[in-house]
Amino acid sequence: MRIARTAPDYDRGAALVNRIPHSVVEGHRIAKSPVFKGGLRATDTLSFASFSDKIKNSCAVRRGLPKHIQESPLRFETGDYVVYPNHGVGIIEDVKQTQIAGLDQDFYHLRLFANETTVMVPVGNSKSVGLRKIFGKTQIRRLFKHLRDPDFETHSNWKGRYKENAEKMRSGHLFEMADVLKNLQHLSQRKALSYREKRMYDKAKHLIISEIAMVQGRSEEIVRPDVETALDDCIEARKASGGRAKAS
Repeated sequence: MRIARTAPDYDRGAALVNRIPHSVVEGHRIAKSPVFKGGLRATDTLSFASFSDKIKNSCAVRRGLPKHIQESPLRFETGDYVVYPNHGVGIIEDVKQTQIAGLDQDFYHLRLFANETTVMVPVGNSKSVGLRKIFGKTQIRRLFKHLRDPDFETHSNWKGRYKENAEKMRSGHLFEMADVLKNLQHLSQRKALSYREKRMYDKAKHLIISEIAMVQGRSEEIVRPDVETALDDCIEARKASGGRAKAS
């Protein structure tokens, strides 16, 4: 069984978006199954009975009723390209009803292109975890305009800045991630980024570039200079305006 890497520390994930091996669904024992926060700890080794007890008490079950109690409309269909916050673009390969902890729930089976990992996202929780359709070409044009816009907020306080940027990353929205990218690009002109902020900067840039490449049908290597040029234009425009922008 392939073990996927756990999410980075700034990605707290959401309710129940677990990388659940098929052996768990079939009722076999699991060993150190990596899951997102809100389900099991990444190092848990549990029997299926213990797994059931934990999943019954998870945020997902508390926030959303199972299918046999409350129907959940399908927001996506098989073959749809979607974005999973902090993990990038993937494709819905199937929508299946699976019984977990005695409850029948519908799950999107989502294959992420970044690492070929398959995650199971409860249909009823897809909106709360930020799962969305991939951007269209018109939205991408607006994104480049937004990337060049020098009017963005900055935080002098590291804690406040990191918290706000982390929340924007978890939203999974390209415009929010563009704000993170511009903020950290601006900061890097004045001082070296901390290790955690450098990771966040690289992640934001990768997620933006990969989605643009997918929408435009171009390689990431070709898209990267376009994004970096837009960022440079943004910083230069900000300098030309005397650095006047929203600050907090």
